[in-house]
Amino acid sequence: MIALYKEIRPLVQRGVVHRISSPLESERVALEYVASDGSQAALLLYNLREYMAGSSAAARESSVIKLRGLDLDATYTLRGGRKGTISGETLMNIGLPWPLRGDFTSAVIVFQKQ
Repeated sequence: MIALYKEIRPLVQRGVVHRISSPLESERVALEYVASDGSQAALLLYNLREYMAGSSAAARESSVIKLRGLDLDATYTLRGGRKGTISGETLMNIGLPWPLRGDFTSAVIVFQKQ
């Protein structure tokens, strides 16, 4: 975990932060840190409490994470909680399914522009 933080530290300290979902509005928290040139991003996810599927408006609305600040025309490699490659357009317009299950769980997904 220390090695991962050292890798994303420049994003956290100098990147643009996007609060995708707030703990004031939902039990699911998502913060995205993006390099100013869009070359890299880190998505920090937290489940404070898990709702049963469809049991509340907040749970239904936050089942997909749409990222911000990426290059729409680029392809990104994902590492961490999810792996693979995906387009910036898909990440920003369609999004990723919420990957966490259970109370008090967390994940970090790193996106590297190709």
